[in-house]
Amino acid sequence: MDDLIDRPGKLSESELKMLGQKLSGRTAAPARADRIVPRGDHGLPLPLSYAQERLWFVEQLGMASGAHDLSAAVSLHGDLDVEALERSLQELVRRHEVLRTRFATVDGQATQVVDEPGGFEMRWVQVPGQGEQAQADVQAAIQQEATCRFDLTRGALFRAIVLQVQAREHVLVLTMHHIVADGWSIGVLVRETSALYEAFAQCRGSPLPELPVQYADYALWQRRWLQGTVLEQQLAYWRKELDGAPAALELPTDRPRPPVASFRGASHHFSLSPALSQAAADLGRREGATLFMVLMAAYQTLLWRWSGQADVVVGTPIAGRQHRELEGLLGFFVNTLVVRSTFNAGDCFSALLERVRRTALGAFAHQDLPFGKLVEALQPARDLSRQPVYQVWFVLEKQGQAVFDFPGIQATQRALDRGSLLLDLSLSLRESAAGLVGTIEYATDLFDESTACSLAQAFEVLLGEIVGDPGKALGDVALLD
Repeated sequence: MDDLIDRPGKLSESELKMLGQKLSGRTAAPARADRIVPRGDHGLPLPLSYAQERLWFVEQLGMASGAHDLSAAVSLHGDLDVEALERSLQELVRRHEVLRTRFATVDGQATQVVDEPGGFEMRWVQVPGQGEQAQADVQAAIQQEATCRFDLTRGALFRAIVLQVQAREHVLVLTMHHIVADGWSIGVLVRETSALYEAFAQCRGSPLPELPVQYADYALWQRRWLQGTVLEQQLAYWRKELDGAPAALELPTDRPRPPVASFRGASHHFSLSPALSQAAADLGRREGATLFMVLMAAYQTLLWRWSGQADVVVGTPIAGRQHRELEGLLGFFVNTLVVRSTFNAGDCFSALLERVRRTALGAFAHQDLPFGKLVEALQPARDLSRQPVYQVWFVLEKQGQAVFDFPGIQATQRALDRGSLLLDLSLSLRESAAGLVGTIEYATDLFDESTACSLAQAFEVLLGEIVGDPGKALGDVALLD
């Protein structure tokens, strides 16, 4: 998922912010003096959060074509209580207003409209046939469901369908629009649905306490808090950090860049050995950095060597849930941070890692500025062929993704290729007991699968060279075995 990144050490986000401010030597943004509280008058127009506002604008252009959808497919083996599952999802929609929110324009401004609970229905489809043909039909149905576009003005931005393959074999497909959820939300959804299913299957009531606030309460708080001095201090940091940064990372492509991006994408999967994965983590500990920082620095080194561009900007997600009352909410809280590094062929990796460490901590300490507000302040030249500020992405996912825990049911995550990508290139790494598992997503407008495969191999070779001799000049680090 797109926002479960590694955090330095075991620090909380507030502790990270304090540490980043100390290391960067910059003035801290004012501490939050007010808590997020439930809104009073439910009849007033509800603003969008800044993250939602940017997504809403992109959707109005009609260009994203499903790239903002979040989907998950899970095989369920066992005696599934379909009625209990549907009740669980209905209760989930009742609990979280954001799942029954649609978006309207009032006096020229986009607003949230929260509908009353009771309109959610889970679809149930029986898949005919058996064997390979049935499995092919299931996969086709999953892909169709995952790519079916939402209408933000009509709502119903959360869908669920159960495909029955056999009497004791089902596939659950859940799809949400990104404007109402993020990667963290998937974990909340899985945990709450599991608890509700267990209770409802045993004819008990909901075991979950009522939520202290809703997403619309957060959007109201954010609009009131992020202004004036708070906003200016955040903007000042990022303006200085990105002053003089290149407008784009010009990677060598397999074909010319089209004037308008299609957002079509594909994926290449690879893995790193347990020994190499452990060596990267050990290097971070010796250098006072996290695994995230080591891998980010290695990725940026690869991008520098590949492009020949000595100023490299990479985007990375952060959860954006610094208030405790937000941790159990579904919603679009994730924010994008930008990590910029400059390169000199004579520098060693240890020196680069120290710079990346300081840059990352400074970014964590100034994470409150929504990326949309940053773009608005920087006013980059409009270019329909690429995203502004950064065009490449990096994320490190922690080990142990949330899995449905239904009594008597074996749940297995199914691979799902979204077929879309908003950026030129994305590298995702996930920690596992067998080492780091990687996925390179690439824009098919620009790159072939062979290029993604070569890039994965080069990253593995480069990382091995780095952990073997972090004092070696970066210009001498090998990219081929």
